Amino acid sequence: MFRMCDSLQRARMLHGLACLGCTRLRSEDREGLVAMMDTYSARVQREGSLWLIRVPEVDREAQARTLREVEAMARDLVAVVREVDPASFDLVVELDLPGEVQDHLHEAKRLRASAAEAISAAARESRAAARSLASRNIPLRDIRLALGSHQRAAQLLNDEQPSAR
Repeated sequence: MFRMCDSLQRARMLHGLACLGCTRLRSEDREGLVAMMDTYSARVQREGSLWLIRVPEVDREAQARTLREVEAMARDLVAVVREVDPASFDLVVELDLPGEVQDHLHEAKRLRASAAEAISAAARESRAAARSLASRNIPLRDIRLALGSHQRAAQLLNDEQPSAR
């Protein structure tokens, strides 16, 4: 038995549509309604020289030569099997990489986060050094030499004291 989603039933009541069992709406009846999109998952893994794409919701497979082609191939597969427009549904692509590769990617992500934190900490320390030198009435040109950059010295001092030059 077909069951309509609650949002479609509410929309039909709001727009005064008589047939609650029918899921097709005339274009003038659809205005103002939020479309419900189906979501499909494409599970991708390397097999030989190709990427194998499995879409469990349609119980079919496709192949792609490159990762760039995967989404289009998966969309075409679903569209052909379900006889729908390729843009009429959501697609979630899940790349299944070997464990070793996933470990390397995880470590790279962790290192990027650590690097970003280190850069932020270095900027805080440079700002503190510039402020400390300026509080001792050391001229900006000398602070520049101590920090290694005139523009950077002025920028660091102006971060905290916008009117100071």
